Amino acid sequence: MVILSFTSSYGGSIGVAQESPIAVLAALVTAAQRGLPPGATDEQRLATLMMLIVVTSVATGLFFMLLGRFRLGSLVRFLPYPVMGGFLAGTGVLLIEGAIGLMTGGGLGAALFQPETLPRWLPGILFGVALLVVLQRSRSPMTLPAAIVAMTALFYLFFGLVRVPVADLQAQGWLLGQFPSSGIWRFPLAPSMLGGVDWGLIGRSLPGVVPVIIVGVIALLLNANGLELSIQRDMDLNRELVSTGAANVAGGLFGGLIGFLSISLSTLNTQISGGRRLPSLLVAALLIISTFVGPLFLGYMPLVVLGALLAYLGLVFLYRWVYQSWFELLPVD
Repeated sequence: MVILSFTSSYGGSIGVAQESPIAVLAALVTAAQRGLPPGATDEQRLATLMMLIVVTSVATGLFFMLLGRFRLGSLVRFLPYPVMGGFLAGTGVLLIEGAIGLMTGGGLGAALFQPETLPRWLPGILFGVALLVVLQRSRSPMTLPAAIVAMTALFYLFFGLVRVPVADLQAQGWLLGQFPSSGIWRFPLAPSMLGGVDWGLIGRSLPGVVPVIIVGVIALLLNANGLELSIQRDMDLNRELVSTGAANVAGGLFGGLIGFLSISLSTLNTQISGGRRLPSLLVAALLIISTFVGPLFLGYMPLVVLGALLAYLGLVFLYRWVYQSWFELLPVD
């Protein structure tokens, strides 16, 4: 995240691990696990699978950099405008679905309308709608942070008035949850474990790395092009490939998963700060502190507030690429 923030062509870019290449990587790791010899110890299995993740992340980063050096990132600009609009609208739907899942702990279905489930997600959706309406009229960068603070205060005020202790809120799943107070940094691939790596299995698994790389390239370029449309400014896609590649090589050497810029978080940064680098650096600093020291206050964050924020981002994409584009594009588009 730090490397991407300093080297991206757009200062407001925020990078995170991405689910599309990770899903393919998970299939690769699962297949590799079945290929381990029956007599392998748990330490050997862990060392081999972690090394496979390292190799895949580093190889993906190097391929990103290679594409950027040969200036092949611009190929994505040949995608039709309606296709990109559909991609962003679909992102909005997934964000709203993710918001509901975050607040309820489940997926979509009839159970959402049960009396015990409805209060967990409906206020968050309504807050998200209210945020959309307010931020369409306010251009102040402080509006969204102030709204988040206000929603959090209202949450604790309500449950304080009905006398529900914080411990009960955590037990009932209203808060983000309890985290270890001593940090969560555990790097399992220590030098002493390298002797346990099954290098033959790593070599046999290399063909499976190719689909991970391909999916990563496509997803990265789609996200970068989508962010361009979201923030209404051009980005240097070749520079994004080089920047993201360097970040993945650095992260992969420490066992990190494949990541690149996030449309939703980068758009949120644009909404809050106008696209400055400082928010992404603050996020990186918080992640580092949470990893080595402990997540501190994060466990007290209400899920309904986080859900409202995700719902707002999803509604932003739907409003722009379903409602507004209806009046801008031809009916066939």
